[in-house]
Amino acid sequence: MRRVRKILAWVLAAVVGLPALAVGAILCWFWWNTFTAAWHQRLTLTVDTPRGEVRGEVVYAVRLMLIPKILPDAGRGGYDLRGEALVMETAPGRWLFALLKGGGELNLGVAANGGPSDIVQASEEAAALVLALPKDQPQTVARGQYPLLVTFDDIADPKTVRRVDPDDMDATFGCDRGLTAAEAPWRAEGRTWASWAWEQGYRQEAARAAAEAGITGDAAAALVEFAWITRPDHDWFEGYEARRDALKTRFTREEAARWTEAWAAQSKLRGPRSGPYPFQTLIPTPTERAAPHGGPCYRLTDVTLAVTDAPVTEGKVEAVLGWLDDIWPNRLDGRRYETIDATERFANSLSANSFSTEIAR
Repeated sequence: MRRVRKILAWVLAAVVGLPALAVGAILCWFWWNTFTAAWHQRLTLTVDTPRGEVRGEVVYAVRLMLIPKILPDAGRGGYDLRGEALVMETAPGRWLFALLKGGGELNLGVAANGGPSDIVQASEEAAALVLALPKDQPQTVARGQYPLLVTFDDIADPKTVRRVDPDDMDATFGCDRGLTAAEAPWRAEGRTWASWAWEQGYRQEAARAAAEAGITGDAAAALVEFAWITRPDHDWFEGYEARRDALKTRFTREEAARWTEAWAAQSKLRGPRSGPYPFQTLIPTPTERAAPHGGPCYRLTDVTLAVTDAPVTEGKVEAVLGWLDDIWPNRLDGRRYETIDATERFANSLSANSFSTEIAR
C-alpha cells in the first residue's frame, strides 16, 4: 500500500509539476527575450504672437517594450507615454495645450529617424537611435507627427474644448490683419488647412492628369470627382455608391483608361515614398496667404523633442484646468464613454487622461 502511495505521489508530482515547470520556462524565456528601453524627453513649442515669441515646454517619460515575436503578423508591443500635456499662454487668458497624442507616436523613436513622411515602427533600432542622441539637443518633429493642439473658449468649462489648427492658429486666436473668409474657405467647412489643402492638391493633380490625357469638359470634371471619392483612403458617406455610379456614366471607359495612364505617369514622376504624397504642399499655406495683409498674428514656428535627464513635469496642467480630477473618469462632455451620437463630438473624444496620464492614479 505504501508503495502504491509513493507511485501515486510521483504521478501527481509529474502531472502538476511538469506543466508548471513548462509554464515557468516559457515565462522566463519571454522575460529574457523582452526588449525594454526608457528615456525622458522634452517637448518644446514656439509660437509667434503679437506680443512676441512665446515658448512652452514639458518633460514626459517614454517607455518602449517589445515582446518576442511568435507569429509572423503578431504585434510586439510599442511605446507608452507618461506625463502631462504641454500648456502655454499664447494670449492673455488664452491657453494652448499640446496633448500626448496626435498624428503619430509623439516620441524621439520617430523624430530621430529622419524624413518628414517616415512612419517608424517601434523597434530596437529606433530606441538605439534615441539613446545615442546627445542630451538636451532638440530634434525637429515632422509636420505629420505634430501633437494634437487644443484650447478652451471658457477655461472653466471642459465642454468648450476646441481643436487648434497648427497651420492656421489665427482661426482660433483671431487676427485683425489676417485672412478674409474668402481667403480661408477651410474655416467655413470646419476643417483644418492641411485636410482641406490635401484635397485641393489631390483634385488639382487629378485635373492635370485629365488635361494631359486630352479630356475636357464634363468628362474631366466627373473623372476628378470620381478619383477623389474612390481614392484608396476615401471616406464612406451616405449615398456613396449612387454618387460613384452616377459619375461613371459621365465618362467613357476609354477616357478612364487614358486618365489612369496619365495619373500613373504623374505618380512615377513624384517618385517612391514611405507615406501618403503630401498634396497639400501644392497649395499656398495660410502664412503665405496672410503675408500680403501683414499676417499672420499667431504662427507655430517650431516643434522639437530632446532627450533629457530633467524630471517629468508635474502639476502644470492641473493648475490651469482645476476640474480635471472632478470630471474623471468621464469624457470632457460629461459622458462616461466615447460615442458617435454625442452632441459635443470633439469634447466626447477627450478625457482627463488626454491631458495627464497621472489623473486618478
